[in-house]
Amino acid sequence: EGPFQGLKVITDYGGIKGQTEETSNAEITDRFSRVLSFTLYQRDPVKEPPQGFLARVQHWFKTLWDKLTKAFRPPEDIFGLKLAPWTAKKHPLGILPVNSISDVPGGNADFVALSLLRLGGSEKNQRIFIHVVDPGVGIEDDGSHDRTILVTKEHGIYIGPNNGSLGLLYLRLLNEGDPPKLYQIDVEALELLERKRLNNPTYRIPPTFHGRDIFAVAAGLIAGGVDPAALAVRDDRNNPVQIKPKMLPFAKIAKLPKKGETTTVYALQDNTFGNLKLNVQLSDLEYSFYRQGGRRFQVRKPGSDEWLDLPLKQKFNDVPKGELLLYHGSSGGVLPGTRFLEIAANLDFAAKKLGISDTEAQPLEIRCI
Repeated sequence: EGPFQGLKVITDYGGIKGQTEETSNAEITDRFSRVLSFTLYQRDPVKEPPQGFLARVQHWFKTLWDKLTKAFRPPEDIFGLKLAPWTAKKHPLGILPVNSISDVPGGNADFVALSLLRLGGSEKNQRIFIHVVDPGVGIEDDGSHDRTILVTKEHGIYIGPNNGSLGLLYLRLLNEGDPPKLYQIDVEALELLERKRLNNPTYRIPPTFHGRDIFAVAAGLIAGGVDPAALAVRDDRNNPVQIKPKMLPFAKIAKLPKKGETTTVYALQDNTFGNLKLNVQLSDLEYSFYRQGGRRFQVRKPGSDEWLDLPLKQKFNDVPKGELLLYHGSSGGVLPGTRFLEIAANLDFAAKKLGISDTEAQPLEIRCI
């Protein structure tokens, strides 16, 4: 953990195609930067040098001594929040590069789950990810919520709702040997800390727009050195409580049917090209086995009895214009060394031909003939 390489903010476009979330992303980034600066100042406040020659000499020696011994001192607290162990030896970056992404279909937790898998799970990194794709939106009347922090050792930290968006990444990291820890955020503790930062004892975290008011705040604290577990809900013994990520159907790995059989897979639309990613994962060797074996597949058009040919091909123009094909996609799967199978249409939109929307992953029947 830490110091971190950068922050990625992932939002959706609210269901209105062509509309981005630039203003929202700017607010999230601004809040993150303010909290990070506040946290760094609490750790290492800037003090005016004292007046007078002797006082300045004493100040210089004390500053030098502090720098020499800082690496050997145990982590400290900020307003009672424990600092991460790495802060005893390394100072976090004062400024982190921020990258905002707003191409996720509105409320599509399946799509952001795949995005997090591709952005964070494909290679080791020390980034912080904020994802704000939240069909549930906000805190319930009874105070319950799904605001969480997923912590890994070698693949970054993920802050956002536990609505299924973390499932693919969680399974991938388990298979990679980097088992994550998932904590529910203690929103009340975060609210008390924000009251101190804002010097406003009546401040309340709004019930919505938590990308700015919860996720960005948590990210700023963590980037500044606060241990993520210090922001978690705690049990009766004051230990941070670990929870399990919610799993959506797309996270369950499916298999291609054997000859004479039919199986149900889940299809997730790539909104840009209209391709469909399936929750079927194969290695290059497995895919070659299916192709060389001459297996023939068909897909049932949802809501009808019409079955369409689905030949196994290498690339789009291996079939005539407008025809469907099944191919080995470029997106890595949950299992290391595998990639998702995809359905495409040459110079056309497979999702439109099969009636698959971009709201969530949807069931699709495939048979082997």
